[in-house]
Amino acid sequence: MGKYGLYKVTLSERAYNNFRRLKRLLGAETWEELSEKLLELVQSGAEHRGAERPGEERSREGRGAAGRGSRAMEILARQGILVEDELPPKIRNRDALFKRLGQEGAVVVETARRRVAVHPGLWREFVQRLAEIDTSNEEEVERRLGSEKLSKLFKVLREDAEIYFDATEKKWRFVEQPPGARS
Repeated sequence: MGKYGLYKVTLSERAYNNFRRLKRLLGAETWEELSEKLLELVQSGAEHRGAERPGEERSREGRGAAGRGSRAMEILARQGILVEDELPPKIRNRDALFKRLGQEGAVVVETARRRVAVHPGLWREFVQRLAEIDTSNEEEVERRLGSEKLSKLFKVLREDAEIYFDATEKKWRFVEQPPGARS
């Protein structure tokens, strides 16, 4: 018997299954323990979407000074590059997405046609490798870049005329100097 006495409660099968799932997710062994953990969550002001599951470590890399980060930045870290016109339709507020990514350290390049967010590590690698390439042959450039992510970034910037090949100096140049780009 628990400290509040013994109670019989009637639940729908769906509610019972949801409570069982919560019990498992929160690592509670008994129903009383689940009740206490839920009470702690409510008292600490944790919101459902912000609460982390036990045993699930979320990456702190790339998060702001407050220790918070966005799922978008985590996705960008995995994918390396997000191109605005390739985003799923369910992402409606694209302005907010790109603004937040920029605030969290992503390099955001605004072209005439679209916006592109690039993980800062990938951007540095791209700028460094592109500076070493001395050919205008786009297939050769993509081969020398060495990865799909870098090739994709090259194609997007080339299609949108953000980079061009300077035949006199045999170097790729940026039309405007984005962050981290060198002449």
